[in-house]
Amino acid sequence: MTPIYRNTGVWTRSAAYFAVVVAALLWGCFELWRGAHAEGGEAQSDALFGVLFIGGGIYALWQIVAEWRDVIVALDRDDAGGLVATVWGPTGPKKITGEFRNWRYHVVVVGKRGELPFIFVDNAAVPRPLRVDLRFKGDVSGLRAVAPEAVTEYERRRPMGK
Repeated sequence: MTPIYRNTGVWTRSAAYFAVVVAALLWGCFELWRGAHAEGGEAQSDALFGVLFIGGGIYALWQIVAEWRDVIVALDRDDAGGLVATVWGPTGPKKITGEFRNWRYHVVVVGKRGELPFIFVDNAAVPRPLRVDLRFKGDVSGLRAVAPEAVTEYERRRPMGK
């Protein structure tokens, strides 16, 4: 296998996010337990905090899975010349093979001046487009061989010096 693209650090970031969210969920369970065993006016506020922490934790877990479920963490060319994508999953990486088509550059605006660049690609095995995260200091030379138009658009739009 010849490596084309690597998204380093995605597993560390996702593990850290999951740890924080699980801690919030546990704190919410503790607050509910404390509210059930408290007397007076504190029981209501403990129960409210517990419900808020648990609800927020469930929403955060859903957001993590929904946002990252289509992120390509590794793209390789196998010995036969086909592409193999390793996609992030909440239970572990998934390998996707087959024809990758319709490579396209996309930018998401973050805040007043920030931009997050991506390349989207379609594969028949996945109903949604897969996403290749691009960072301004990342190496895109391997991607240029499989998605030349998208990489050219990325390099044309990226600010000078980044």
